[in-house]
Amino acid sequence: SRLYNGKVFSWRLNAPRTQLVVESQLTKNAGIVAASDDGCWIAIVTHQEDKSYINVFSYESPSGPRHEPVSIWSATASPVCMAIQQSPRPSSGGAGRLAMVEAAVEGSPPPPIEVWDIGVDGTGRMMYRLNVPSPCRSLCFCYGIEKQILSGHTDGLSVLYDLPKGTTSQCHGSPESGCLSISTDHKLVVSTESECFR
Repeated sequence: SRLYNGKVFSWRLNAPRTQLVVESQLTKNAGIVAASDDGCWIAIVTHQEDKSYINVFSYESPSGPRHEPVSIWSATASPVCMAIQQSPRPSSGGAGRLAMVEAAVEGSPPPPIEVWDIGVDGTGRMMYRLNVPSPCRSLCFCYGIEKQILSGHTDGLSVLYDLPKGTTSQCHGSPESGCLSISTDHKLVVSTESECFR
């Protein structure tokens, strides 16, 4: 959870989810924050002096789950939106799949969506660079899946990327659309606009 003052906390509950077991403060000066569906992967943008960094924290380790999240990967970047998802990798204890996009610059093509694979051993490699039709303002992975990404764009366009197949599906909404989400069967997309759902 990110507080209004930029502090980010991770809370771990017991199995019945009735009691707080561990509270961890991850940073004091966060920008945007993203967490995986299982809560084991957390990406945070922090600002230090005149630079911005993405820091990835994980409860996973090569030897099994950790008691508290640990920073395992960092890179210089200043994304306007990002998302992170757990990714199965049985041989090495799992991985995180990070998607991010930088801010658009007027007069230049919109920046692509970069998709990174982050290992629990701290290694990171770019897996995909996804061209976008217009500047991107929101990103999310489909629930529980690291192979499909839904992006929202400033002109109201929504794009579903199937990473392994290299295919896309598009639907047009309103430039005023806000939050964006997709159903688990990928048949319905919902967005917010003013005081309505669409």
